[in-house]
Amino acid sequence: LDRPYKLEIVSPGNKGELHVCRLALTLGYIMELSGLQRAYDNYVLHQDQLSLHVKRELFKSAAHLVWPPPPQGGEGTNEYLQPIVAQLNRDLENLGLKIETAACTFTAAPTLVRLVAEGQESVEKALAPGAASD
Repeated sequence: LDRPYKLEIVSPGNKGELHVCRLALTLGYIMELSGLQRAYDNYVLHQDQLSLHVKRELFKSAAHLVWPPPPQGGEGTNEYLQPIVAQLNRDLENLGLKIETAACTFTAAPTLVRLVAEGQESVEKALAPGAASD
């Protein structure tokens, strides 16, 4: 939890373009007894793989969201993110975690191109739905 979790969400636009939201999330613990117990239980269960498990939960949760078109001109970003953060928080609750801060940068273009860093493919395979559990 010492650095932001980053998601890149691509959704179709109305005019044939792709909308990309690069979402950076800072997570924290739910500071209630039941939340702290869930966080501890997940730490004991996953130990060194906890970060990968959190990424997997974020990935699954974000994949099931309906992403509205991004706000025009960057205005209203906080309002845009509120329902998205609320849904992600509901899914993180089982881990005893919550989103402390969320920031999103938007891009819209007819084609999406990204550079894949070394090791990224293996991380994406590990996070893919249906991948073997730890």
